Amino acid sequence: MNPATADAMEVALEAFDELVLACSEVGWHFGVPMAAYLAIDAASSSGLRKLGSQTPKHLRHALDSPKPSTPAQSLGSATHTGVLERERFVEAYTYVGQCQAELKSGKRCSSAGSYIHTEVGWVCGTHLNVHGKEGEDTSREIITEKQYEAVLAMRESVWAHPMARALLQDADGVFEGVYIWRDEATGVLCKMRPDAWIGSRGAVVDVKSTSDASYHSFQRTTVNYGYHEQGGFYRAGIEDENPAQHQHHYLIAVESDKPHAVAVYRLNENSLDAGQRKAERNLARYAECKGTGVWPGFSDQVEPLSIPDWAIAEAVSIGGSDL
Repeated sequence: MNPATADAMEVALEAFDELVLACSEVGWHFGVPMAAYLAIDAASSSGLRKLGSQTPKHLRHALDSPKPSTPAQSLGSATHTGVLERERFVEAYTYVGQCQAELKSGKRCSSAGSYIHTEVGWVCGTHLNVHGKEGEDTSREIITEKQYEAVLAMRESVWAHPMARALLQDADGVFEGVYIWRDEATGVLCKMRPDAWIGSRGAVVDVKSTSDASYHSFQRTTVNYGYHEQGGFYRAGIEDENPAQHQHHYLIAVESDKPHAVAVYRLNENSLDAGQRKAERNLARYAECKGTGVWPGFSDQVEPLSIPDWAIAEAVSIGGSDL
């Protein structure tokens, strides 16, 4: 790495650290990149759900050594961007194209592109070396053409749904704002990043891609993925700013496969109450671990282990049939 590049990287890192510090102040922040949001040292809904479903040790490891996004997570991020902000999606994502470099014969290379070069466009690995790796364009994330088209189709379905469109239009183009607050009971700094916050309605709106948006299926999805816990956690944050402000939590469910059907649901008070209780319990445990610096795993003791009742009943039934 040449000195000029090293200096530029150092300046960029300093600017990033300053941004993270500024966004750690209590209140709303807009236009915060996801990388900066993730770097804010504060409790999040996803982190608390991991603590509740696994152990503090798992959460500490996830915070210290974050894994690269899974294909499903990357597609989910692309879907959110595409549904909420089409122009930003087009700028931030692209799909694989044919290598645009020319061969010595003057013909276009027939290989599939693997990288985007700032001067040539799509190039295969061989031609990236020819044109220089320093020209690689890493500003856009690469997804498949099928995924790219699916995201745009999902966007069309969401915006064609009258209630979903009304909610997103009420957000007035301000999406994925970051809110920071300090939990009164534990003193822990907390963060959230709802897809849309509509102050005039007192409403949080989150877009969720799903395989099945029907009521009973999405009801199970809500429990399995802890959407009600996320809603309860968000409610606690917004009520921290204004106790009377939070009134509704909407979920826009859009199916990831054709015909990309859409349903809009509003979490009722009982669901939000249940989610908030779980979030508060996990937050109290998070505060204890952060205060002591001890992030325990499973029990240190020998624990009794029993097979499930149905397995015992099955064994009894088999035994009886042999008599």
